[in-house]
Amino acid sequence: FLPQVKVVFDRLKMPYFVTRGNHDMVSRETWKQTWGMETNHIFEKGNTGFILLDNSNEKGEYVCPDLAWFEEKLKAFANKKSVFIFMHISSRKWTKYGIDCPEVNDLIDKMPNVKAVFHGHDHDEDNMKASEEKVNHFWDGHFAGSWGTAYKGYRIVESNEFGSFNTYQYNPTEQKEINNFALTMPQDPAYPKNRN
Repeated sequence: FLPQVKVVFDRLKMPYFVTRGNHDMVSRETWKQTWGMETNHIFEKGNTGFILLDNSNEKGEYVCPDLAWFEEKLKAFANKKSVFIFMHISSRKWTKYGIDCPEVNDLIDKMPNVKAVFHGHDHDEDNMKASEEKVNHFWDGHFAGSWGTAYKGYRIVESNEFGSFNTYQYNPTEQKEINNFALTMPQDPAYPKNRN
């Protein structure tokens, strides 16, 4: 089914990147052959780094991401203004189907430029949770499958040159934004001046 999905994604008028989920159940080789990228990969746009982590395997089991690879990439992006991380399954046991990866979470929480972590997997989650270190984790509900949120949608993230970002779920059937969340950085002129 992945080649058929790629045909659809290739119609997008923008670049796209994908992470392997537990239902994909393909080898790393098949993934790379299909998508042209590894199951773990990075890219950057301007002063923003993006890290896409694989936390499933060929059998569909939930696994913690490759810690050494992840740490290396976080260090490579240490001077970026913002870093966004994407992994299908939450690395915190916040949800029924999350997994507990404390070493991964420690790395995320220690990097001041990590602005957000994005997850899929939990079809009934379309919200945000913050770690004690104030790193925001977002879920995007689902756009496939027959269980979960009452709608099928996706998350939109808008970022600016100051590192501020706005994110929300979008329900394309009702053409409606859901659970909008904004993070405004102190260097952004839109940042409230009377904030303590």
